[in-house]
Amino acid sequence: MGEVFVAWQGSQRVALKTFQRASSTKLLRFKNEFRSLADVRHPNLVELYALGTVKGRSFFTMELLEDAEPLVDWVRRDASPGELPDLGRLEGALGQLALGLAEIHHHGYVHRDLKPSNVLVTAAGRVVILDFGLISTADGERVLTRDGQILGTPLYMAPEQAVGLPAGPPADVYAVGVMLYECLT
Repeated sequence: MGEVFVAWQGSQRVALKTFQRASSTKLLRFKNEFRSLADVRHPNLVELYALGTVKGRSFFTMELLEDAEPLVDWVRRDASPGELPDLGRLEGALGQLALGLAEIHHHGYVHRDLKPSNVLVTAAGRVVILDFGLISTADGERVLTRDGQILGTPLYMAPEQAVGLPAGPPADVYAVGVMLYECLT
């Protein structure tokens, strides 16, 4: 939905996610990505810093995760196809992922697009959930991104989400299950 660049914010290197003008629905989705969790702090959620617009181009800044790789790649790094990964590494990563998701759900939100590229692991082993572009409220009453489309990544969508029904926290747990399967195969 946007492009991400490395930038400086003061003396700190940050990730700068930009969005060029498009439909008002897509712009709202971009801004909701930032606003929904801007005040939520947790070690397993990417830290969001600033939201703004310059010359008609909206942007926000967030924590830069230079040394990170997708969850499944990190877990399976030393495993051959068909071989089990390091189960201790998998257990630690899943525990951190569960803590980050619990924080999102505690604040009344559902991620709705969990997949390996949106769950990164740093070189130090810290699991970080990012990309909140499809986030919605957990009660299904007020979907922040609803514009008549089914949104998400099909392989990781819970059945209810795939048919356009409201997706609650179990939809995120479903996506974790798909990632777990990928880690083990």
